[in-house]
Amino acid sequence: MTVPFMRAYHRAPVKTCHRAGRPRHGGMAPFIPSRKNPEINEKALAQTRADKEREIKDGFDGTWVAHPDLVPVAKEVFDKKLGKPHQKERLREEVRVEARELQDTKVPGGTITEAGVRNNIRSRCST
Repeated sequence: MTVPFMRAYHRAPVKTCHRAGRPRHGGMAPFIPSRKNPEINEKALAQTRADKEREIKDGFDGTWVAHPDLVPVAKEVFDKKLGKPHQKERLREEVRVEARELQDTKVPGGTITEAGVRNNIRSRCST
């Protein structure tokens, strides 16, 4: 959620939902902890915490996680930083997302390849 097009994609729905008086939950933290590997577990918890803190800052009212062991981290962040059921009063009038931002697929230090795109499509569309 930190590359340009994902930041743009991430900020726009909060403004739209809050303007309509509706809450908006953030995305699902994709990190998977490991009960057997403390190093992987610690990394997943830290990444989830950073992801959820970014969501709070962006104005989200709730969130999802990919694994039940991440619920306490997400709940702690939202309870501590938000301290209330929602932040619908935060209309995010300052957010201006333009089409060109949503089309900016550059990833600093990364390369988009046909093989990578095909893998992402295959991963998302497989049954």
